[in-house]
Amino acid sequence: GGPDVQVVAQRLLARESFKPAGDQLNITAAAWIQAMVHDWIQHFDGPETTLEKGEGLCPLGKFKFFETKERPDGHYNSKRTQWWDASFVYGQNAEQVKDSRSFKSGKMKVDPSNPDVFPSRPDGTDLIGDNSNSWVGVTVLQ
Repeated sequence: GGPDVQVVAQRLLARESFKPAGDQLNITAAAWIQAMVHDWIQHFDGPETTLEKGEGLCPLGKFKFFETKERPDGHYNSKRTQWWDASFVYGQNAEQVKDSRSFKSGKMKVDPSNPDVFPSRPDGTDLIGDNSNSWVGVTVLQ
């Protein structure tokens, strides 16, 4: 019934010409925006959907994604808490928060060999905080 999603996106997001960000945006701002957005949205997955190539400039022949799982009351659950609780630093649940604390002078755990960073797992991901789609910018904020 509604308008084609790809057409709407192309009309809203298309640039007529290059407009540099200049001094308006930096890597710290990008990291902060990512930290907030990742904490706002991570809904539970519903059924997989495939979109065939729509009208316009979409380079993909088709692509798959998961619909957001809707509750019976029409609302949605999230896997995350809100960003203002700093869960991207401390974690998403009581166990992660406990694991992040040193219990010494209110400080967080750090890597014993490099006290400027959080401890990490053998795979290189941070032991505490957000490891879902994270990158060095979010780590700097942590």
